[in-house]
Amino acid sequence: MGETVLGKVKRFKGLTIIALVFILLGLFTLSSLFYHSYILRNIPYLIYFILYGLVPIIIGIGIFALKKWARIAAIIVITINAIDAAYKTIIDIKRWGAGLHEFQITFLLFSAFLIIIAVGLWGIILYYLTRPKVKEQFNNA
Repeated sequence: MGETVLGKVKRFKGLTIIALVFILLGLFTLSSLFYHSYILRNIPYLIYFILYGLVPIIIGIGIFALKKWARIAAIIVITINAIDAAYKTIIDIKRWGAGLHEFQITFLLFSAFLIIIAVGLWGIILYYLTRPKVKEQFNNA
């Protein structure tokens, strides 16, 4: 069981970092609305981007508060994002692999490298959130 401060469970630093990551990703997504005017003119895209930005913020706040639903939601979102990123990378490499200029190939490979790093980071966060002591933090809050 985690330490208590004023009768409340003290949150692990790793959970604070993960909560901040979720909140910052959500804010970054919402801020992108101001840079892409076509999104603002297309209502389905607008709704998608607002939800895609708000969900991580809500999850991050839930993780700060050590809510059990937030941990489960984070695991689901991380799993979906990792699978989606890996799938899109494979499709992009297959679709664009032939007939590209050198710069486009370099950009594609760099993008694939960044996605591999992102999937790795999501994997680390997923691993952390499934550890027994971390799960216990959410159960005792």
